[in-house]
Amino acid sequence: MLPRARFKLLLVFSFTVLGMIFSPNNSYSDNWEIKDFERKIKLKILPEYCAYMQGGSRAGSPHADRYKEYLGEGWRHTHHYCWGLDKMLLATLNIAVENQYKYYLGSALTEFDYVLKRVSDHFILKPEILSRKGMTLSSLERDAEATHSFLSAIQLKPDYVFSYIELSKLYSKNGKMEEARKVLNRALEYSPNSPRLTEALAKLE
Repeated sequence: MLPRARFKLLLVFSFTVLGMIFSPNNSYSDNWEIKDFERKIKLKILPEYCAYMQGGSRAGSPHADRYKEYLGEGWRHTHHYCWGLDKMLLATLNIAVENQYKYYLGSALTEFDYVLKRVSDHFILKPEILSRKGMTLSSLERDAEATHSFLSAIQLKPDYVFSYIELSKLYSKNGKMEEARKVLNRALEYSPNSPRLTEALAKLE
């Protein structure tokens, strides 16, 4: 039986990876190349701005300027975040192969940390990247580090619902149901009308 952390990651991507074909040419590469850019964007596996980054399917397009303005100082590093998201997907596709599963998760962490070390706390995507890092650490059973990453995201953006929900899932996974509820109730103070929070709380009952 698959460990719960792996099963959780599988569920995250299960509906988006249907019909996608894994290319072994992506494996163990230091010069990362994302395959099927447009399909992954259409399926919302990757954000659209990833296509305009280094190596992206729309790199060099004049439309990239709007994303440069939106992302500001972190623009030149954000392709590493996109690579990390792609590696989270590949970890899921290799979930039955222990060494590749751990390799891709570890490699995703490297990409996330690359960005986090080079941007300020004002970078608009930093809470999101910290949360994805937390998910990846949780999948590697590094729960203390995952908790710290989620809390760091919440500190930067107290109304970021995604971080609260993922932290609550982590507490729940470890049987800390009271902490899981407290996290979601705290989130409701900032986003009282969030259906995602209401749904997450209902699942804990």
